[in-house]
Amino acid sequence: MIVALWFSKVSTTLLKPSSPNYTDGVLLQPFDSPSYSSDQLASAPHLDYELDLAEGDSAIEIRTLPTLHVYEGRDIRFAVSLGNSQPEIFSIHANDFTAEWRWNVLRGYASRSIPITTTGRQQLRIYLLDPGLAVQEILIHSL
Repeated sequence: MIVALWFSKVSTTLLKPSSPNYTDGVLLQPFDSPSYSSDQLASAPHLDYELDLAEGDSAIEIRTLPTLHVYEGRDIRFAVSLGNSQPEIFSIHANDFTAEWRWNVLRGYASRSIPITTTGRQQLRIYLLDPGLAVQEILIHSL
């Protein structure tokens, strides 16, 4: 497991620990920060992690704190790229009181994964596209 604060590089001062008393997450603040579209990734706040991926590593799971809407009409998204791959955009939005929302609340996180298709030293980049998203931890799953 990689704690979110163990990043090797951060792109902006907008990314902060999720609270003074909780130091395992990274959050995009202030909450009235702009959202970033897929064609604005180059300017979006991001975290970089240097990973050593081994044969048999099959997926990278990104866990975020389950979050309700920060602003009506806005999503709660992040994008992920591994090495030279194109970033993939994920939404953690779950409609209130749906099965996904209940499961996220009970387990304490929302989860999205990307497959691992290469080994060796790779850079994992996580772009925070909407305010209110708190990246909690990153797990590497092996077969």
